[in-house]
Amino acid sequence: MWAETDSTLRKSVIGNIIIKGLAKDINNLALSRTFSGFRKILSSRVVCDSNKEQKGYGFIHYTTLKAAGLVIKKLDGTLLSGYLVSICHFKTHKEHQAEQKSSSKPPQKKDFSLYVQNMPYSLGSEELGTLFSAFGEVTSATVIKKKRRSMGYGFVTYSSLDDAVIATSVMNGYIVGNRPLRVTFSHSAEKTRQIEQPINATFCRRRAGYERTRAD
Repeated sequence: MWAETDSTLRKSVIGNIIIKGLAKDINNLALSRTFSGFRKILSSRVVCDSNKEQKGYGFIHYTTLKAAGLVIKKLDGTLLSGYLVSICHFKTHKEHQAEQKSSSKPPQKKDFSLYVQNMPYSLGSEELGTLFSAFGEVTSATVIKKKRRSMGYGFVTYSSLDDAVIATSVMNGYIVGNRPLRVTFSHSAEKTRQIEQPINATFCRRRAGYERTRAD
C-alpha cells in the first residue's frame, strides 16, 4: 500500500473512494499509478485475503471530496485492464448509521448482519455464504424459502462489523446471475419481517375461516 507521510491528512475519510471489479493482476502500485494520474492521492490499497489473493476491490484516498467526485464521474463504469469497474464514495459505518437514521431506520449496536435482496432464485444458502466470505468470516448465511423455493432474499452475518461494512459497500449493486443485489444492514428488514409474519398469518387464518363459512 502506498500512503502519504502526513498522518493528519490520511486520517481524514473525506475523498475516500472504493473501486469494485478490479482485475486480479491489479496490485497496489498499478492502482496507485492509474488513479494518481487524475488527482493527487493520499493513499491506495488493493484488498487481499489471508492467502494474499486479491479480492477484486480496492481503495483510493484523494485529498478532497471534489477530487474524488470528479474521478468517480470520469471513471465509474469504464474498463480497467479489460474489466468493467464500479467506483463510488466509500462510506464508513457512521455514515451508514446517519443514512439509516435519516430514513427512520436506526441501526442496532453489534448488528453484523446484512439483508440481501434481488438474488437469483437458483442461489442457495451455501453459495450465498461463499459469495460473501470474500470479505471476512461469515458466521451464517441463509436464503429465505417458502415451500422449499427461494424467495429471492436472505441474510448474511459476519463476525466483524468492519467486514460487514466493506461487504455492504462492495456487494450492493453487484451483479449475480444478471441481477443487481441490494445489500443493507439487516436490523430494519428483520423487524419488518417479524411484524409482517404474524400479520400475514392472521390474515391467512381469517381468509381460510371466511372461505369455510362460504362453503357451508
